Formats: sequence, C-alpha cells, structure tokens
Amino acid sequence: MVDSVNPRGELFKAVLDGYRVQYAELYQTWRSIDTKAQGNVAIAGIFLAALFVFVRDIAPAALWWQKTLLGVSGCALTFSVLLALLVLKVRTRWFPHARNIETFARDLADLSDESEVRSRLPEFASVQIEGWRNSVSDMDQIVTAKATKLYLAQVLLALGVVSIAVITFLKIVAT
Repeated sequence: MVDSVNPRGELFKAVLDGYRVQYAELYQTWRSIDTKAQGNVAIAGIFLAALFVFVRDIAPAALWWQKTLLGVSGCALTFSVLLALLVLKVRTRWFPHARNIETFARDLADLSDESEVRSRLPEFASVQIEGWRNSVSDMDQIVTAKATKLYLAQVLLALGVVSIAVITFLKIVAT
C-alpha cells in the first residue's frame, strides 16, 4: 500500500524491493546450478572409471563399433566434466553497485541544507534503482550462461552413460 504522506518514496521502495527479490532469486538459481554441476562431475567421474575398466577388459578384442562407442562415451564424459567445471568456475559475487550508492549517500549526508537533502532523495532512489537494475541484468546473463553450460554437460553425460549401457548390454547378450 502506498503511504499517503510520501507516495513517491513508497513507489521507489516497492521498485527496489522488487529488484532485491529478483536478485535473491537469481542467486538461489546460481547456487542450484552449482549444486547440479557438482553432481554432474561426480556421476561422470564414476562412469569414466567404468569406461576405463571396459577399455582394459575388452579393448584388445573389441569390434570396431565397440571401440567407436567407447570413444564416443569417453569424449562425451570428458567434455561433460569440463563443461561442469566451467559452470563451477569461481566468480566473485558482487553487490549491486554498492560503491556508487555509498558515494551518493555520503555526499547527501555531508550536505548541511536539509531542504537540499530532501530535494535530492528522489535522485538517490534513482541511483539505487539503476544499480539494482544493472546488477539483476548482469546476474541474469551469468546465470543463463551457467545454465546453458550445465545443460550441455548433462546432455553429454547422458550420451556417455547411454553409450556405456549399450556396450554393457551387448556384452551381456553376447556371452
């Protein structure tokens, strides 16, 4: 509800709150993507270990299509791990242009004329809104890029797992 005493201030507050919520949601998505990427690395590592066992046990006597599936699986799992590790690349988490907002706030606090402070408060709110808007946009781009890499890592993981499953199934059927 908009305060009848200061409706402009309440509107600015509502906009800022919206950006803060959106930023927090994007950060939670970031963390979720990182968790999934860690799982992807672990699963791909397990299947790479299984692949090495297959290579050791059946590679000398393997048919061309078995060698091809082993190669496809090895490449897919390796690239899956690499993509997931890129998702996990450490990046500094920043706060929305806090330095600009702090500088503006200090400048306002140093003013001795209260009427000038009051007259510049809407500008201060605009600086905050712009900072949050830019930060949300930046975070959205980063989260989207991380999600795309994770998706590709998961597709490659699935390809590697299916290739190993096919080799295993056909080896069982052949014996």
